[in-house]
Amino acid sequence: MNEILLSEKKILFTGDSITEAGRRHDLASDLGWGFVQFFSDSVTIRNPDKNVSIINTGIGGNSIKHLLTRCYDDVIEHDPDIVVILIGINDVIRFMDKSSGLHANIEEFKKYYTELIGEMKKTLPNCKLFLVEPFYLSRGKHVEGSYRNVLMILLNEYIQVIRNISALYEIDVIPLNGYFNDLMKYKLSSDFSGDKVHPNRVGHFAIAELIYDSVKKEL
Repeated sequence: MNEILLSEKKILFTGDSITEAGRRHDLASDLGWGFVQFFSDSVTIRNPDKNVSIINTGIGGNSIKHLLTRCYDDVIEHDPDIVVILIGINDVIRFMDKSSGLHANIEEFKKYYTELIGEMKKTLPNCKLFLVEPFYLSRGKHVEGSYRNVLMILLNEYIQVIRNISALYEIDVIPLNGYFNDLMKYKLSSDFSGDKVHPNRVGHFAIAELIYDSVKKEL
């Protein structure tokens, strides 16, 4: 006789193209082919007695401003039990490139990210939030003052903003950038990504494993 499943728990992932991972393409599943799908597979295998629903609302090219704009439609209205947010690398790169695209400098990033978390805490008071560090897949050994050297310094400043917000709201941070840095002590960045930003399948699997380890206590 089958065991009765526990009450459903709803986990929502949101962010940019790294989270989206093709989920909006005609041939893709609703979860995409990346770390959200791998996370879902891990939950199915490791927790067959749990009734877990997983939603992916990542959209490629998004910045923190995009995420704040669509938080009601794409996060709050789903009434999730757990929300995992991965955002920031587009803000860093577009600021570096002086892009006209929607992005935030470091002070704006702090403002909009704080507003986003404040709104979620207010409207989803029982929801567990996890903030994931954005990352750039490089060992960081670059010529001083070069584009990548400055980018990685700036990225760490954005990450510190996220850590400060997490401390303010007592939210868990998933240290993804640090995790990849540890992996790259033994492996090349190209083992995880071709362009330093978008993970390959191994990179997505690594993200899924770290996030699963971080949220499994809440399942």
